[in-house]
Amino acid sequence: VAVLLHEAAVCFGCTPLLSLWAFRRVRPLQSAFALFQMDLFMSGMVFLPIMYDLADDMGRSAASSGLLMSANQLGFAVGAGLWKKTVGDVSDGPGWNQAVHRRTLILSQLAGSAASVGACLVVQAPSLSDDTIWFLLIGALALKGICSGIFFMVSQVMSMRVVPMTERTIFGLTVVLMRNIGLFAGPLICSAALTMTSSQEVSPRQQIIPVCVLACTVGMCIAAFAVAVLPMDLPDVDEAAISGKGSSAEVINEDSVASNSSEIKPEDMDDDRRRKTMWLMMWYTVERAITITGIEVASLMIFEVEYGMNSTESGFTFALAGGMSALISFVFVLILIKGLLSDSR
Repeated sequence: VAVLLHEAAVCFGCTPLLSLWAFRRVRPLQSAFALFQMDLFMSGMVFLPIMYDLADDMGRSAASSGLLMSANQLGFAVGAGLWKKTVGDVSDGPGWNQAVHRRTLILSQLAGSAASVGACLVVQAPSLSDDTIWFLLIGALALKGICSGIFFMVSQVMSMRVVPMTERTIFGLTVVLMRNIGLFAGPLICSAALTMTSSQEVSPRQQIIPVCVLACTVGMCIAAFAVAVLPMDLPDVDEAAISGKGSSAEVINEDSVASNSSEIKPEDMDDDRRRKTMWLMMWYTVERAITITGIEVASLMIFEVEYGMNSTESGFTFALAGGMSALISFVFVLILIKGLLSDSR
């Protein structure tokens, strides 16, 4: 309610609460966009520890539970593609409309939280058959994923407008760190919610309630932060740094690439090499997502079936294992910031 009231006031000409403080400082805005990435991955993983039990409670197989777990991610891809198809490259060009994109960012976050509540309510419906609940639950999670995909695309484009070209490598690694934190924070929040409400031994249909409440609370806090911090106009950053041209960042020609490729920074590459690097990283990201997600789902099933863990214990165990990935990412980012290792080696 507070988020909607604040946004309504902004629509009538008021200034966002903290935007004047953040407008001339790109660091708070960069931090906000990195935080958004953590929230996206956290919200996508928060129901993971109870999905297998929930599918089993509705008479579904382990393979079917995989479909339930992937509904959010499939919706995410649809939402990102839908935004790209309807908005396209115009969004980061001269026709950029910060007010519209800011509102899209906030509304997609609120709609995603509403879809989570809808999934929770569908599971509790006593008058519906298990088959109906199953398909409605998949639809609600897919809708949540679509909202997350739109949120992701808008936040990505907005973040690039406040991150100078010379800092994008470090910022990209920071985003990876925040995503890793979100990957284990989701199951951790799930287990914490079940522990705080003593819901470990109740029906999986009842377990989803405290998890949904805590996850939506965190999501609303993120939305409130976005509403308060994001200005109606983004601050200007160094045009030379953004374009990669000028004294601070010269474009390297092919001869210098061939003679001294080990010292080239990603920001100094020409357009063709940047494009090639982008596609290579994109395919790596797709492969990693498929591999890691398969391992995550299989691991949780093994925890519960082979070792007899309940949803709470498997969530805590998964969070502990996932925390090591975040720790490694943090150490690597810290090494780069301190200059102990260059990003070209």
